[in-house]
Amino acid sequence: MIDATILLLTTSLNLIVGAIPTQAATFQITSLPFPPITVPGTYVLVSDLNYTAQSGAAITILPNLSGPVILNLKGHTLTGSVSIPLTNNSSIGVFINGNGPSLSTITIENGTITHFASGVFADSENASGVLGNALSGIDINHIAFSFVLGGGNGIAVVFANDVVSSAVRNCTFTASDIGIRAQSAGGNRYSNNTFSNVAAFVVLLAGQNIINPVVLDDSRFEVPTN
Repeated sequence: MIDATILLLTTSLNLIVGAIPTQAATFQITSLPFPPITVPGTYVLVSDLNYTAQSGAAITILPNLSGPVILNLKGHTLTGSVSIPLTNNSSIGVFINGNGPSLSTITIENGTITHFASGVFADSENASGVLGNALSGIDINHIAFSFVLGGGNGIAVVFANDVVSSAVRNCTFTASDIGIRAQSAGGNRYSNNTFSNVAAFVVLLAGQNIINPVVLDDSRFEVPTN
């Protein structure tokens, strides 16, 4: 006969364990290019890393995963292959690319991205002006962008094809062609950023089905230094 007390304790323990949220996995990034991120979790740079190719992306993230993705540079630097004098270079530091809509958030934080043609490039392949296919929930926080240059225009942050309800905050932009370029249906926030020695600070292109405001607040636009 099963003791009723033991049965009660076992049932209670199972209920407690079932109530504990599952911890997302943590992955280390030790070399570039990193295989496309297709699994939710936290991805951490373990050292400064170089991306030597003239095209493609150092790190690619799919936007429609079932759980959050956090890319934490941990104070380290992603360095691309752009050099002066400029050559034909289309390299991307972090590429968020795939069909929308987003199912969860993507965070890129705490480090430096330098010497790329595009620093962070987010693009919904199937948006085409359809708000329901837009990417959302992208948070770029405490990233230092520098020497983001291109033969045409180097752009530190690109929100392409109606990226909505996303943020660029607490970032610095220096020695680059364009700081932020966004084609958006609105709802994005750009806050507490600093721009210096940047040819164009923020370029906003009107997306289709504009329903939400774009917010640009508490940012600093500094005089270039000699």
